[in-house]
Amino acid sequence: MASERVPPPARDGRVGLSGDGSTTGARPRRPRRPGSGGLPAPLAFCAAYGLAVAVSLALGAAGARHDTDADLLVLTLAAAVSGLFARRPAGALPIGLVYWAFFDGFLLHSDGNLGWDGSEPHRLFVLTGAAIAGALAAFAVRLIRQPRR
Repeated sequence: MASERVPPPARDGRVGLSGDGSTTGARPRRPRRPGSGGLPAPLAFCAAYGLAVAVSLALGAAGARHDTDADLLVLTLAAAVSGLFARRPAGALPIGLVYWAFFDGFLLHSDGNLGWDGSEPHRLFVLTGAAIAGALAAFAVRLIRQPRR
């Protein structure tokens, strides 16, 4: 009885080669969806939460409570940076809410107490808009950089 000849494994690590070198069991790669990349919404939310904690602590330690416009500007920039890591622009909505909660609860009011007065809606829209703008910018860059078929 002649021993069966077993083909060597492929150089790229795939198995399942037939005698002529063609693959028999390898699955084709799924094409990437346009603009895919970035973090899923839960991970982007957790990263934004961590950055919001760090920025709020830094602003509180700097004693910047008296200048709410400067606080809002710093948190708006941090929200835009956090939005860059969201996979989809809709995932940036909760990121803006996180930054608004930190601004309202720790920088505008004290001890984490959320308050609502006539000036709160524009701050909420500014912070959420910055997060969405960051996510849209990152999404556009990923679309442009994606290789064409």
